Formats: sequence, C-alpha cells, structure tokens
Amino acid sequence: MMPWFPRHVISAGRRTLQSDRAFGTQGARPRERVAPRYNPRMPFRAAASLLAVSCLFGSATLLTARPAVQSNQQPPASAPSTQSAADEAGAALLVRMCNKCHDSARIVERRRTKGDWQDIILKMMEKGAEGDETEFETVFTYLCRRHGLIRVNDAGTEEMMTTMALTRAEAEAIAAYRTAHGPFADFAALAKVPEIDAAKLEKAKDGLVF
Repeated sequence: MMPWFPRHVISAGRRTLQSDRAFGTQGARPRERVAPRYNPRMPFRAAASLLAVSCLFGSATLLTARPAVQSNQQPPASAPSTQSAADEAGAALLVRMCNKCHDSARIVERRRTKGDWQDIILKMMEKGAEGDETEFETVFTYLCRRHGLIRVNDAGTEEMMTTMALTRAEAEAIAAYRTAHGPFADFAALAKVPEIDAAKLEKAKDGLVF
C-alpha cells in the first residue's frame, strides 16, 4: 500500500519539473534526486487540524442557533388569581398548623358552617397551634370558602361573602331578592337572582343548603 504524501511534497515535485523545462535541462541526464522522506506523523497532524476546525465550526453553529431555540420556548404561565393564591396560602398554613398533632385531611373530611369553623379554629389555638392573627384568619377564610356549608335562607351578607366568595353587592342582591320573593326552594331558584356571577354560584353549589 502506497504511503499517503502531503500536498506540499507533491507541489514541490511539480515546481522542480517546471524549472527543468524552463532551463532546457529536461532532456539532460537526470539528476539523482533524493526521494522525499515520509513522515508517518504528518497524516495524524493533518487529521488533528481538520478535527479542530470542525469543532470550531460546530461551536459557532450552536451559538448561532441558540437564540432560535430560546425564541421557540413557551411563555410562562399567567399568574394565578388572587382568590386561588389565598386558598393555596390557607391550605399550606392549615397543613403547617395541624400536622404536628394529626393529619390535616381529617379536619376537611366534611363541610361545616361558619360557626363550626370558628369553633375549630379556637380549639386549634387552645391545643397549641402556632400562628399569628393574620394566619389564623387566612385559614378560617380558606376553610369557609373551600369546605364551608351555608344555609342560604338564613345566611347574612358577610357569611355569603365569605363562604360563597361573593362581592358585597352580590350578597346584598341575594338578601334583597330573598326578602322580596321569600325563601329559595333550591339552587335553580337562587340562580334566578339577577346580576349574580353564575360561575361563583356553581362553584359554591356543593356547600349550599336550602
């Protein structure tokens, strides 16, 4: 198998032949030429140089393509609503306060009225639950809104606002409608109250008692 010769050796041979032709020495007795010495390391050096160039080119390609990848990323999800954030904070506080003594899931196994949850919070405080006034209020609001039970025909404006997550105007509208038309027979009758967000009523439906 013939050895691989670098290009500069072949080019040197061509330049020598052209020089002989120019000076008319081509037909003369050929001079004894020493065959080029083959350096076995030369092919590996060339291969190493080629590999280095390939790596640089690949790095440049990745750097150029990186902004395109970033631009295709999805935008961050929108921030949760204020009510959802408050519920998450209340749930986290409930776990922190209760899990030292028992599983917090036991407390929310069934729905309770506003008065019942007030009693539960007082018992928690008596048994050493740790928290300040704001934290206990956050837990109480969370329990009423997510695990509350409300008797619609007896509830006052404040209780409807807390348990059903209504605005004051919506709670007052329900109270005024109840006064004008009598007690609500069922959920369908409550849904007839004008200017009430139907989605709020549907969300609180499981905790309504008529």
